[in-house]
Amino acid sequence: MKSLVSSTDLVAYRQGQPLFAPFNMEVCRGMIAVIRGANGTGKSTLLNCLSNQYFDRTGRLRCASNSLSYLPQGQRHPQTVPLSELAPLAVGYCAERYHQLLDKLEIPPETAARLPSILSGGELQKARLLLALLRSHDVLFLDEPFANMDKQCRPRVLNELERTRSSRATVLISHPSDVESLELKEVSEFELRQPEH
Repeated sequence: MKSLVSSTDLVAYRQGQPLFAPFNMEVCRGMIAVIRGANGTGKSTLLNCLSNQYFDRTGRLRCASNSLSYLPQGQRHPQTVPLSELAPLAVGYCAERYHQLLDKLEIPPETAARLPSILSGGELQKARLLLALLRSHDVLFLDEPFANMDKQCRPRVLNELERTRSSRATVLISHPSDVESLELKEVSEFELRQPEH
């Protein structure tokens, strides 16, 4: 099966210093890959490399980036536009899918209509995740998607990732303490290691 995301001896640099040891990965459609690694090893930078947003790197990589959805850490969406107005702007927007995700992520319509700047951290994270899942994509990158999310919502998110996994390649970064509790079937794990000095 042809891989949608792959890297060979990938190394990212900052100020001339390697952030992690050469990283090799191959993720095909239907796979969910979890990247493990201690805090500070450069997991977020790795996803930025794979999505062609970080260029101080060596090695080879391939990603179907023309059909990519990426949930990065931190807020990158406008704070003055509510989810209900942002969602129809998503590539491949489908109203039925949007309302399905509102239900699955337990986002009430009145919350979707509020400005992001007045949402709680958990509400904002669910709104960001909804947009990532809503965009049409063959590759899905999720950088710590459960940050600020209540434990009751996590199984619903995992169920949705499992239910729709066959349509894409999924690459997930989660906090080291969360990796063990991910209830997903047939997860491929890759470890990002510190560079050797």
